[in-house]
Amino acid sequence: MDAINIQTVKEQRDAFTKELTGYLLNDSLFVPVCDGNTHYQEVKKFIAYGGTVEPAFSIDDLKRIKKGEIKKAFSASSVENVAVGTVTWNGGFESIGKISGAIQLAQALGQTTVTLYDAANTPHDLSVADAQSVVIELGKKYQSDFAKKQSLYAQIDAAATEQEIDAIVW
Repeated sequence: MDAINIQTVKEQRDAFTKELTGYLLNDSLFVPVCDGNTHYQEVKKFIAYGGTVEPAFSIDDLKRIKKGEIKKAFSASSVENVAVGTVTWNGGFESIGKISGAIQLAQALGQTTVTLYDAANTPHDLSVADAQSVVIELGKKYQSDFAKKQSLYAQIDAAATEQEIDAIVW
């Protein structure tokens, strides 16, 4: 087999694990990491003789990937159940909106109590004030998660290296 004329080499990595899967040669030929592959041996020689290997992801790519990870973690955390006293309620912005709507409807109808359903779908007759306390506690959890997400986004934006980006975790 003829040796190939290597002009450019770019790492190819798994987007989730960042594991090296191979190299893209001259923007056209994918060479997997495999010792039995002749082209892979050429890449190893290229690197050994000081050839430049472009990283798989630019800093901007890594920032986008990390923000996606943080967004996913926020989405999961922000809907976690929240204990208020001895009752566990469904968390999240949607739950807050539903409970707030039930409170507003009860008030519009001149009622002093509202029936809410907890995370186990058990009904609870609460005073409007107690129902508002549930909304406040759910809101505190949501706001805390949202503030954490925004803070981590700011850290990602300020990061200058892959190591700094990797160090940012939910």
